[in-house]
Order: sequence, then structure tokens, then C-alpha cells
Amino acid sequence: QMLIVFDGDRLPLKINTEDSRSVNRLKNLENATKLYKLKKYEEAARLFGQAIDITPEIAYYVKSKIEAKYSEIKFLVAPYEADSQLAYLSKKGLIDFVVTEDSDLLTFGAKKMFYKMDKEYYGVEIELDNLNECREFDMSGWSHDRFIQLCVLSGCDYLNSPKGIAIKKAYAAMSRQENIIAVIESFSDKVDRDYLDKF
Repeated sequence: QMLIVFDGDRLPLKINTEDSRSVNRLKNLENATKLYKLKKYEEAARLFGQAIDITPEIAYYVKSKIEAKYSEIKFLVAPYEADSQLAYLSKKGLIDFVVTEDSDLLTFGAKKMFYKMDKEYYGVEIELDNLNECREFDMSGWSHDRFIQLCVLSGCDYLNSPKGIAIKKAYAAMSRQENIIAVIESFSDKVDRDYLDKF
């Protein structure tokens, strides 16, 4: 049986990110419209897709169309974002895996994900318990909290990211330092003064 989880309300902690995404959607719509008028349909279609804001009305429309055709598919509207709702369902063993485009689910603790599915239904299966098998980053012996710290430090929607710090630099710093306070102090010239408190 399949369960589709829709986003609910906007998450207050991510209001800056949500506002930024709204601005980007409007820019994409404007650029897509220009490209369409120039008959550059493929480029326009890509930007039109990036301009879509899934409103409750759209979600309800999609839900009603799918339910009319596939009665075995169930639906759930999360209180806020679907990510944390799906991770909760996964941790409780209520779902087998999550099909998603968003790697945040690992940070939230989803056990198994099918990630970046393409039009031919190929994608990447990722299991949280197997992160220590990652070849590029040795995370053997890391707790899930340490993994979360790596994700937040390398950039997240809840906190302004340190300037010039992506996953590789964040991982290198965390490999050198025992605790996150020492890691953040090593980036003191790249973060806001209140970064550690907000972190």
C-alpha cells in the first residue's frame, strides 16, 4: 500500500527560507515566460516547474484525482513539512521506505529512502544504518547527533550557513575536532557572532 504525505502549514522556524523560495519562484516564472515567448519550450518547461508553489488547493486536486483512480493509495497532510512527518513514520516502522528528492530525511532520522527517482524509476537507495559505509566520508563510530551537526554546519534551512563552508570543509573540520563547539570556534571568521547559540 502506498501513502502520500503532503506538506502542511509553513514552518515558522524556516520563514526566511520560505520567503527566499517565494522570491525565487517568482523569478523562475518571469524567466520561464520570457523563454516561452522566445519558443524555447524545453528551457521554459524546466523553469515553469521550478516556479510552482504547491498550494492546499493543488494538493487537494491531486489527491481527489488519484483517489478516484487508485483507491488503495492513502493520503496524509503533515502538520508542517512532510519531511519530519515521513521520518517519524519511518522511525516508528509504519512505512517501509520514503521516495523523496530531499536528503533532509536522513537528518530527521528516516531509516530508508529511495532518492532522486528518474522518469525510468531508477534512483538511489540510502539506508541510515549504512552511512558508515560511505566511501567519501568516514563516519564510522559517529552518533546520529554528530551526523546532524555535520548537516547543519554544511548548510540548512533553519540557520544562516557559514560563509564558504560546504559539506567537505564541514566534514574535514569535524574530523579534526572532538566537539562541535571547537569546530564552530575554528570557523569564527566565517560565522555570525551568535551562530553557536543559534546552532
